[in-house]
Amino acid sequence: MLGETNLGPFIGKEAGKIWRTLEIWGEVDVLSLSRLSRIVEHDVFTAVGWLAREGKVDGAISNIDEKKILFWLK
Repeated sequence: MLGETNLGPFIGKEAGKIWRTLEIWGEVDVLSLSRLSRIVEHDVFTAVGWLAREGKVDGAISNIDEKKILFWLK
């Protein structure tokens, strides 16, 4: 829980961008999510975490050697 911070609106806005990107493109890796949504990579993980907590996204490691992580809408 975020508690007393001002990050909620920021993270929610970024999560919305990620959700829209996944809705359009389907299964997308982290680097592509960052590029397509114009969000820096570490904020992509924060936004995806927000969506995952709400049960809206799922993900998997597709290539362990390259550490490629894919996400998609549930």
